[in-house]
Amino acid sequence: TALREASGILEKLTHNVGRRLGFGEVSVLLPHSLSEKLAQLNHSRLQLHPATWQRPENADFVVSPDIKESDEGVVRDKFVCGAQAEKVQLSTKILESSNAYRPRTMALYFSQFRWGLFSEAPPGDADFKVSDPRHRHNKDADNLLNMNCNQRSAAEVIRDHEDFLRPINSATKMNSNFNVRLVVEPERRRVVIVMDISGSMGSDNRIQSLIGAVNHYIAFTLETGSECALISFTGNPTVLQNFILVDSPAVRRQLMQSVSNLTAGGGTCISGAVQEAMKLLGEDPTSPTHRSSGQILLVTEGEENEDCSISLDSTIDAISKTSLRVNTIRFGESADMRMSLLASVTNGSAQFIPVDSNLAASKLLLQLTSLQSDLAGVNRTVVPNSALD
Repeated sequence: TALREASGILEKLTHNVGRRLGFGEVSVLLPHSLSEKLAQLNHSRLQLHPATWQRPENADFVVSPDIKESDEGVVRDKFVCGAQAEKVQLSTKILESSNAYRPRTMALYFSQFRWGLFSEAPPGDADFKVSDPRHRHNKDADNLLNMNCNQRSAAEVIRDHEDFLRPINSATKMNSNFNVRLVVEPERRRVVIVMDISGSMGSDNRIQSLIGAVNHYIAFTLETGSECALISFTGNPTVLQNFILVDSPAVRRQLMQSVSNLTAGGGTCISGAVQEAMKLLGEDPTSPTHRSSGQILLVTEGEENEDCSISLDSTIDAISKTSLRVNTIRFGESADMRMSLLASVTNGSAQFIPVDSNLAASKLLLQLTSLQSDLAGVNRTVVPNSALD
C-alpha cells in the first residue's frame, strides 16, 4: 500500500515536469523464515515466488527493524547531483499503517535515490516534504539541493536524467502499470570455495597461508545451515567436496581436513575452476540463466595460462548472465588482473593482497573473514582443530 501510494505521488509530481512516471514491477524479497510464517496464514491474496535474480545486496530499498529511524535515508557513495545513489535504508516503522507520512517519505527518498536529488529542507529541519515542481524554486535557500546542484531546481535536475530524455514509443503508456511481486530467498545458502594450488603457491609459505585462512573462514565465518563445496585447481579443477550441509562441528572439521591436505604444483587455469563451480551451483556455462543462486569465493595468486582449454574472458561473460556472485582475492602481484572484472560483473567484491609482506597470511585471513555477503555471516561455532594453528 505504501509503495502504491508513493508511486501515485511520483506520477503527479513528474507529470508537472513533463513525463508521468511511477513504479512498474516491484519485487519484495522476503527472508525464507518470514515466507514460512506468511504461508501459515494461508492468505489467498499472498502469492509467493522463488527468488531468481533478486538478492539482498542488489536491493534499492532495504527495510529492517535493525535500522534506527535516525539512520533512515539515502546511502550515497558520492555526493554528485543527478547521480543514482547506492540504496535507501528504512526502519520497519515507516511501513506501519499508522504512519501517515510513509508514502510521501518513500516518494522523497526514491526521487533522491533514482534521480540524484537532495533535500530542500533547511539544515536541521526534519519536517521536509516533496516539492511540487509548479512552485517557484528559491535558489538562494540554504539547503543541500542548492549546495550540490549548483542552485538548480529539482525539476531542472530531473529533466536531465535519462528517464526523461529517453524517447517514448507511441504505444508506451505514460502512467505506470504498478505490480508487486513477493519473492522468497532460498532456504539454504550455497557457497563454493575455489582455491589456487598451482606450483607458484609452493613458495613464500603461500599454500600454508591459504590453508590457514580458508580453514579459519570455515570454522568461524561460514554460516551454520548453509551448504558448502570445495574446489582446488591447477591446470584442471578438482572437486574436493561436493555440497554438504554445514550443520555441525564435525562437518566443519571434514571440510577443514580436505583443505589441510592441499599441496602446490601445476599450472593455472582459473576459467575451468570457475566453470566447475558454476556447474555445482546449477548453471550450464554454455547456456547461462538467472535460475540459480549462490556465491563463489575465489582465491588465486597466478595469471591464467595461455594454453588453458577454456577462455577466461568467455567464462566471465557467461557468469555475468547468471545470478551467481563471485568474490575474488588476488593473492600477489602476479595474480590475473581480470579477477576484478570477474567480481564486478557479478556484483561481488575484489580484494588484493601483496605476498611480499610478513603480514600476507594475516591480511588474507582478514579479507576472508570480513567478506560481507548474503552467504557468510558471523558464526559463533568454535571448532577445536590443529588445522587452525
